[in-house]
Amino acid sequence: MTDLQQELAEARITAEVEIAVRASAEAVIDYSADAAFVFLPLRLVGQRPVDLFGNPLEELLPSLPVVAFVLAAEDIDLDADPEEGKAGQLAAALDATADAEQGARHAEQEAARAAQQAEQQLRRASAAQRAERARTDADNAAQVAEEISALPPQQLPDQDTRAD
Repeated sequence: MTDLQQELAEARITAEVEIAVRASAEAVIDYSADAAFVFLPLRLVGQRPVDLFGNPLEELLPSLPVVAFVLAAEDIDLDADPEEGKAGQLAAALDATADAEQGARHAEQEAARAAQQAEQQLRRASAAQRAERARTDADNAAQVAEEISALPPQQLPDQDTRAD
């Protein structure tokens, strides 16, 4: 029993282990009445799984809580993360997909911020161009006014011929 408790502790599973000494279907049901989870060995008779008493699994299940059937004399992998084989490859692929999705969301957020900053810079540049044009127009108008004021009065157009 200490090996099983040690396996559970290494897998960080808090559980109370009870081994049914009186081997019968009724004893298993009695021992498991208050259990949240039950591990039961199973055997294969031909291609058909049966409980440790040789009965079909369906006969014992209705009287038990959640059950994990285990094939006797085989190691049980209680590790939470698959590390090898197809399960490990699938887990790695799922992790890579989650990382890629998170990276894509981050890139989208950065792109949105960059687009917003570019739009602000474009508005500032456009405003600066308009202000420069206004300054140039004002400078040109001032220069024309200065040139006109420098003309002798006889070269100035008549009041009647001036454009309104």
